[in-house]
Amino acid sequence: MLVSRAEYLQSNCQSIRQLDIYIKHNPDLEKLFINDKALVSKNIHTDKISVPFANLYQAINLKTIISVPTSYNSEVNGVISVHQYDDFPTWTNDEIEFL
Repeated sequence: MLVSRAEYLQSNCQSIRQLDIYIKHNPDLEKLFINDKALVSKNIHTDKISVPFANLYQAINLKTIISVPTSYNSEVNGVISVHQYDDFPTWTNDEIEFL
């Protein structure tokens, strides 16, 4: 299970910190941890990447998301995610690499 350690929100965004997010049986998170590469959903309503969380994402009005694994000594130990709630931006390679 992923445990949220920190969260920064704008005032009009809903927190997801209290949610239990399980890795097992979640193909997106399993892929994120196995491949050790960013997962990008440009539109959570249409991308297959967001299917396991589709209801949650719609409930909090999420539009797009980038998730990148963090690691130490080549072992994945967490995830950093950037959520966009008010627009469908086109994430650039530089933005994805920055994370």
